[in-house]
Amino acid sequence: MPTVSVHFDPGVASVSDGMADFAAALADLIERRLAVARDKIQIMPVALAQTPVGRAVAIELKARDTDARDDKLLQDFVAAVDALSREKLGVICRIRYLRTTETAIVAAN
Repeated sequence: MPTVSVHFDPGVASVSDGMADFAAALADLIERRLAVARDKIQIMPVALAQTPVGRAVAIELKARDTDARDDKLLQDFVAAVDALSREKLGVICRIRYLRTTETAIVAAN
């Protein structure tokens, strides 16, 4: 169920050019590190209409909180997302990982 919103400034060439590779590599990382089936991962790149205040890219990840995803695993995962985004997008991104409880989710498809 992990959903990832990647809000980005389309005027930054390295970000626009690297987004497809970043999204594919991020899906691989989520699959491996968070033990999620590929068909359950949703990554949504969102090109902003205006230049953002702050970082050129903001990455927000939301996923169910599980016992297997302890603080250490998530800190390592966020560090890996940071390294991946620097490599593929060429910028330092604002990254947030939000844990959700099973009872907080109502979903379809």
